[in-house]
Amino acid sequence: MMTFRLLAKGPRTRELPRAVQAALPRRNILFRQLGVHAPCELFDYQSVVIVVCEQYFIRIKSQIVLTVVFSFENDHTCSIRLISGGGQKGAVMLDWGAEENALDRGIKIIRDLARSMGMEVETQ
Repeated sequence: MMTFRLLAKGPRTRELPRAVQAALPRRNILFRQLGVHAPCELFDYQSVVIVVCEQYFIRIKSQIVLTVVFSFENDHTCSIRLISGGGQKGAVMLDWGAEENALDRGIKIIRDLARSMGMEVETQ
């Protein structure tokens, strides 16, 4: 399992979780080419929103789960924690970099979306 933290600041932080939920499945090339829906769920608990997406990685023949937790400190500040896990195979439980790849994709998607929505994004 791997984790990463970001901090987003701006007037549209409440819109970010739904934008991330919409963007993550479309970024999975295999699902897009096959026309398969990549599971991506959003759970809204007011001050905390959780987005959970599953991605299939061909090189490891397994799924990776990317969980993104949005914790709203106020209307303009959101702490974001990304957690990737799963996909480990074999006797030594290697994921061949798939967890890191999923995490890197999630970070890039969130940074790009947040900046396009006029937010500042920094690493925590």
